[in-house]
Amino acid sequence: MKPRTLLILLVLVVGLGSFIAFYERDLPGSEEREKQAKKIFDFTPADVRAVTIEHGGVALALERAEKPKAEAAKKSASPASSADSEATPPAPATAAEWPWRILRPLRAKADAGAVGRLIDSLTGLEKSRTLESVDPKAVGLARPEAKVRLATAKGERVLEIGAKVPTGSSRIVRFQGEKTAYVVSDAFWNDLLREPGEWRDHQIFPGDRESIERITLEPAGGSPVVLSRRDGVYWVQSPLSDRADRDLVDALLSDLTGLAADRFIEAPAVPAEMGLEPPKKGSIEIALAGRREPFRIELGSMVGGAADGETPASYARAEGETFTTRARLGDSLGRGAEDWRSRALSSLEVYQVDRAKIDGAAASTLEVERAGSDWKRGKETISYAPVSDLLYALTELRADRLLSPAEAKAAGVDLAAKPALSIDLSGEAGRRETLRFYPAVSGGLPARAEGRDAILLLPEGKLAEIQRKIAEVRASKPISASEAQGAKGAEGGKGS
Repeated sequence: MKPRTLLILLVLVVGLGSFIAFYERDLPGSEEREKQAKKIFDFTPADVRAVTIEHGGVALALERAEKPKAEAAKKSASPASSADSEATPPAPATAAEWPWRILRPLRAKADAGAVGRLIDSLTGLEKSRTLESVDPKAVGLARPEAKVRLATAKGERVLEIGAKVPTGSSRIVRFQGEKTAYVVSDAFWNDLLREPGEWRDHQIFPGDRESIERITLEPAGGSPVVLSRRDGVYWVQSPLSDRADRDLVDALLSDLTGLAADRFIEAPAVPAEMGLEPPKKGSIEIALAGRREPFRIELGSMVGGAADGETPASYARAEGETFTTRARLGDSLGRGAEDWRSRALSSLEVYQVDRAKIDGAAASTLEVERAGSDWKRGKETISYAPVSDLLYALTELRADRLLSPAEAKAAGVDLAAKPALSIDLSGEAGRRETLRFYPAVSGGLPARAEGRDAILLLPEGKLAEIQRKIAEVRASKPISASEAQGAKGAEGGKGS
């Protein structure tokens, strides 16, 4: 055979092989085809847009919201660009990734996880037997024990559930209007028996920490306190202006984002009897990114008593729902504006600091910068230990008292004088702050963080402690590249 003919045949074989590979690359294998053939539904959980369960004379209707939860959360956290908004997001793999709501016999937000599990169970049903010709009366399909309607973009399928198979954990089902029946697992059956109220989402708060922009605390009979977030740090915005206490804010954020209903209160309950008209403890209003109306929760009376060590439950109302909750939001409502002011000198945590510049009255400027697990002091690499000790000491500083500029002046603090020590800290997301320490006065050590009007009166011995730690950073011996690598390996070993 001529070489040219061989070459042509080779090209044809390669081309045919490529075509076959391209055509069959997305086709399921034999095991997958066999599994799909057993399924009674021909669509995926993500295709389901609505579910109706008819059982015991009650029809429970569930409807999927338009956007998946992950996409909604992403958009609420940061505005999307025009290019992002035009792009079509990938379809969620499960029904639980979408928010769901109950349409009847009540209207409420549904537990997406519970709805998702039900839909996953139904769409994953596999037939263990196919019954071509059965007497509907004999298998409980003349008057089905329940019906489930699953709506997709292509239409609706109604699954009729008949009798339980005497032996084993199976039931006989068929699609409405069809004669063929199937024997399937009854793992989904207990979900169909749930009362409508049991499908409600007990998670009340509609956002996460990152979506919270402002919190207004309105205690009953007291003055409102407004907390707002600036560059990742919360400040008391009203009735005064100062940085808020990080630990107290963290506790409040945890209570809000974890707000859950122990049980829902249905009509004809009387709000006044639960201390909700007017709210006995007060109310909290939260402004959320991407949400037009603020989320508002009202807190009423305590529900009965509580066992020793148990958090008492209170009546609450939010989003048109009345419920009981054990969230400690009443503690936050009980704090005045002064209680929310931070007594910490720094707003940063150790891991957030990447660089430090230190100017002392009697020493040259010292600069250190994070270099992996160690630090750079100029061109020298030094151990992380002395720098970490210094940063821990700085970030743990707490004031005994907070003074206004006028009070500080009256106490003998000269804010116009050159500070005894000035430290610039900078780190992630461009965050930066300057800490200044002034000569001690009779009441303690005055210090100030740039951007705050308050002067913090620290314990007297703190300046000497900070200066000792700075001296240890200055005196730290440089380490070699091999020592730095060894330290990284040791840290990795501890982590593993």
